[in-house]
Amino acid sequence: MIDWTSILVRQVEKPFQAKYMREDILSRYRGRDFSWYPFVRKIGDTRPRLEMDLIVVENDTETVVGYEFKYLNYEEPWKNYHSLYKGLGQIFSYFTYGIEQGWLIVGISKTVRDSVSEKLKELTATIETHLKARDSSYLGLHLKHDVKGTYRYLPIGINYSLNTCTHLPIENPVVQKDHDNIVKGKLTKREKWLNDNQLPVLW
Repeated sequence: MIDWTSILVRQVEKPFQAKYMREDILSRYRGRDFSWYPFVRKIGDTRPRLEMDLIVVENDTETVVGYEFKYLNYEEPWKNYHSLYKGLGQIFSYFTYGIEQGWLIVGISKTVRDSVSEKLKELTATIETHLKARDSSYLGLHLKHDVKGTYRYLPIGINYSLNTCTHLPIENPVVQKDHDNIVKGKLTKREKWLNDNQLPVLW
Protein backbone atom coordinates (compact mmCIF):
# COMPACT_ATOMS: atom_id res chain seq x y z
CA MET A 1 0.00 0.00 0.00
CA ILE A 2 1.30 3.45 -0.93
CA ASP A 3 1.86 5.74 2.06
CA TRP A 4 0.67 8.99 0.52
CA THR A 5 1.27 10.89 3.77
CA SER A 6 4.97 10.00 3.66
CA ILE A 7 5.16 11.08 0.03
CA LEU A 8 3.56 14.44 0.84
CA VAL A 9 5.88 14.99 3.81
CA ARG A 10 8.87 14.22 1.58
CA GLN A 11 7.64 16.88 -0.85
CA VAL A 12 7.70 19.38 2.02
CA GLU A 13 11.16 18.24 3.15
CA LYS A 14 12.82 19.47 -0.03
CA PRO A 15 11.68 23.11 0.41
CA PHE A 16 12.73 22.84 4.07
CA GLN A 17 16.14 21.63 2.95
CA ALA A 18 16.46 24.47 0.44
CA LYS A 19 15.54 27.01 3.14
CA TYR A 20 18.05 25.51 5.56
CA MET A 21 20.80 25.53 2.95
CA ARG A 22 20.07 29.16 2.16
CA GLU A 23 19.72 30.47 5.72
CA ASP A 24 22.01 28.23 7.76
CA ILE A 25 24.64 26.49 5.68
CA LEU A 26 25.56 29.47 3.52
CA SER A 27 25.87 31.51 6.71
CA ARG A 28 27.91 28.81 8.41
CA TYR A 29 30.45 28.67 5.58
CA ARG A 30 30.57 32.36 4.78
CA GLY A 31 34.12 33.28 3.76
CA ARG A 32 35.19 29.65 3.33
CA ASP A 33 35.88 27.60 0.23
CA PHE A 34 33.33 24.79 0.05
CA SER A 35 31.31 22.71 -2.39
CA TRP A 36 27.87 21.17 -1.95
CA TYR A 37 25.92 18.41 -3.64
CA PRO A 38 22.23 17.83 -2.91
CA PHE A 39 20.43 14.50 -3.39
CA VAL A 40 23.42 12.29 -4.11
CA ARG A 41 22.65 8.90 -5.64
CA LYS A 42 26.07 8.02 -7.00
CA ILE A 43 29.66 8.50 -5.78
CA GLY A 44 32.18 7.41 -8.40
CA ASP A 45 31.06 3.86 -9.18
CA THR A 46 29.29 3.50 -5.83
CA ARG A 47 25.52 3.70 -5.55
CA PRO A 48 24.49 4.33 -1.92
CA ARG A 49 21.50 2.31 -0.77
CA LEU A 50 19.64 5.52 0.04
CA GLU A 51 19.77 8.94 -1.54
CA MET A 52 21.99 11.24 0.51
CA ASP A 53 20.22 14.56 1.06
CA LEU A 54 23.28 16.81 1.06
CA ILE A 55 27.05 16.46 0.99
CA VAL A 56 29.28 19.44 1.76
CA VAL A 57 33.02 19.40 1.06
CA GLU A 58 35.17 21.81 3.05
CA ASN A 59 37.78 22.32 0.35
CA ASP A 60 40.45 23.83 2.60
CA THR A 61 40.61 20.71 4.79
CA GLU A 62 39.00 18.16 2.42
CA THR A 63 36.56 17.31 5.19
CA VAL A 64 33.33 15.73 3.92
CA VAL A 65 30.13 16.52 5.81
CA GLY A 66 26.77 14.83 5.28
CA TYR A 67 23.32 16.23 6.06
CA GLU A 68 20.11 14.23 6.39
CA PHE A 69 16.88 16.27 6.51
CA LYS A 70 13.60 15.31 8.13
CA TYR A 71 10.49 17.46 8.32
CA LEU A 72 7.97 16.40 10.95
CA ASN A 73 4.47 17.18 9.77
CA TYR A 74 2.46 14.06 10.62
CA GLU A 75 -0.87 14.16 12.44
CA GLU A 76 -0.10 10.86 14.18
CA PRO A 77 2.54 11.49 16.87
CA TRP A 78 4.20 8.09 16.47
CA LYS A 79 5.02 8.84 12.83
CA ASN A 80 6.97 11.94 13.87
CA TYR A 81 8.97 9.92 16.41
CA HIS A 82 9.58 7.19 13.85
CA SER A 83 10.82 9.74 11.31
CA LEU A 84 13.31 11.15 13.85
CA TYR A 85 14.83 7.75 14.57
CA LYS A 86 14.78 6.81 10.89
CA GLY A 87 16.76 9.95 10.11
CA LEU A 88 19.30 9.08 12.79
CA GLY A 89 19.80 5.65 11.24
CA GLN A 90 20.18 7.20 7.80
CA ILE A 91 22.83 9.69 8.89
CA PHE A 92 24.81 6.86 10.50
CA SER A 93 24.73 5.04 7.14
CA TYR A 94 26.42 8.07 5.52
CA PHE A 95 29.67 7.13 7.25
CA THR A 96 29.94 4.02 5.08
CA TYR A 97 30.26 6.25 2.00
CA GLY A 98 33.16 8.51 2.87
CA ILE A 99 31.43 11.00 5.16
CA GLU A 100 33.52 12.17 8.13
CA GLN A 101 30.98 14.30 9.94
CA GLY A 102 27.20 13.97 9.95
CA TRP A 103 24.25 16.20 10.80
CA LEU A 104 20.62 15.24 11.19
CA ILE A 105 18.53 18.36 10.55
CA VAL A 106 14.96 18.09 11.85
CA GLY A 107 12.28 20.61 11.00
CA ILE A 108 9.12 20.66 13.12
CA SER A 109 5.98 21.99 11.47
CA LYS A 110 3.88 24.57 13.28
CA THR A 111 0.97 22.14 12.88
CA VAL A 112 2.64 19.60 15.20
CA ARG A 113 1.06 19.73 18.65
CA ASP A 114 3.08 21.22 21.52
CA SER A 115 2.90 17.91 23.39
CA VAL A 116 4.61 16.20 20.46
CA SER A 117 7.27 18.93 20.29
CA GLU A 118 8.01 18.44 23.98
CA LYS A 119 8.26 14.69 23.51
CA LEU A 120 10.66 15.22 20.63
CA LYS A 121 12.88 17.29 22.91
CA GLU A 122 12.85 14.41 25.41
CA LEU A 123 13.86 12.01 22.67
CA THR A 124 16.75 14.24 21.61
CA ALA A 125 17.94 14.29 25.23
CA THR A 126 18.01 10.48 25.15
CA ILE A 127 19.94 10.53 21.88
CA GLU A 128 22.36 13.03 23.42
CA THR A 129 23.06 10.64 26.29
CA HIS A 130 23.97 7.87 23.85
CA LEU A 131 26.17 10.15 21.75
CA LYS A 132 28.09 11.36 24.80
CA ALA A 133 28.54 7.80 26.05
CA ARG A 134 30.16 6.88 22.75
CA ASP A 135 32.10 10.14 22.39
CA SER A 136 30.31 10.66 19.08
CA SER A 137 31.27 14.29 18.61
CA TYR A 138 31.41 13.72 14.86
CA LEU A 139 27.60 13.49 14.79
CA GLY A 140 25.29 16.47 15.31
CA LEU A 141 21.54 16.92 15.64
CA HIS A 142 19.76 20.21 14.97
CA LEU A 143 16.06 20.69 15.67
CA LYS A 144 14.32 23.67 14.14
CA HIS A 145 10.72 24.69 14.78
CA ASP A 146 8.77 26.64 12.16
CA VAL A 147 7.51 29.07 14.80
CA LYS A 148 9.86 28.84 17.78
CA GLY A 149 13.06 28.74 15.77
CA THR A 150 16.16 26.88 16.88
CA TYR A 151 15.95 25.32 20.30
CA ARG A 152 18.24 22.32 20.29
CA TYR A 153 21.76 21.54 19.17
CA LEU A 154 23.57 18.29 19.80
CA PRO A 155 26.16 17.63 21.02
CA ILE A 156 25.55 20.26 23.68
CA GLY A 157 28.20 22.95 23.82
CA ILE A 158 29.46 22.78 20.24
CA ASN A 159 29.54 25.99 18.28
CA TYR A 160 27.73 25.06 15.07
CA SER A 161 28.67 28.29 13.30
CA LEU A 162 32.36 27.68 13.90
CA ASN A 163 32.19 24.03 12.91
CA THR A 164 33.90 22.65 16.02
CA CYS A 165 32.36 19.22 15.56
CA THR A 166 35.14 16.66 15.08
CA HIS A 167 35.27 14.13 12.27
CA LEU A 168 35.37 10.35 12.16
CA PRO A 169 38.67 8.86 10.96
CA ILE A 170 38.39 6.68 7.84
CA GLU A 171 40.11 3.31 8.11
CA ASN A 172 38.41 1.29 5.36
CA PRO A 173 40.02 1.62 1.87
CA VAL A 174 36.65 1.31 0.12
CA VAL A 175 35.22 4.12 2.22
CA GLN A 176 38.40 6.15 1.60
CA LYS A 177 37.88 5.74 -2.15
CA ASP A 178 34.34 7.15 -1.86
CA HIS A 179 35.68 10.02 0.24
CA ASP A 180 38.33 10.83 -2.37
CA ASN A 181 35.77 10.74 -5.19
CA ILE A 182 33.57 13.16 -3.27
CA VAL A 183 36.48 15.55 -2.75
CA LYS A 184 37.23 15.35 -6.49
CA GLY A 185 33.60 16.13 -7.31
CA LYS A 186 32.91 12.72 -8.83
CA LEU A 187 29.31 12.40 -7.63
CA THR A 188 25.75 13.30 -8.52
CA LYS A 189 25.20 16.96 -9.40
CA ARG A 190 21.72 18.54 -9.20
CA GLU A 191 22.32 21.89 -10.87
CA LYS A 192 18.68 22.30 -11.96
CA TRP A 193 17.36 21.82 -8.42
CA LEU A 194 19.81 24.41 -7.10
CA ASN A 195 18.81 26.87 -9.81
CA ASP A 196 15.09 26.24 -9.24
CA ASN A 197 15.56 27.06 -5.56
CA GLN A 198 17.77 30.09 -6.21
CA LEU A 199 20.77 28.49 -4.57
CA PRO A 200 24.32 28.91 -5.90
CA VAL A 201 26.00 26.11 -7.79
CA LEU A 202 29.13 25.40 -5.75
CA TRP A 203 31.47 22.80 -7.19
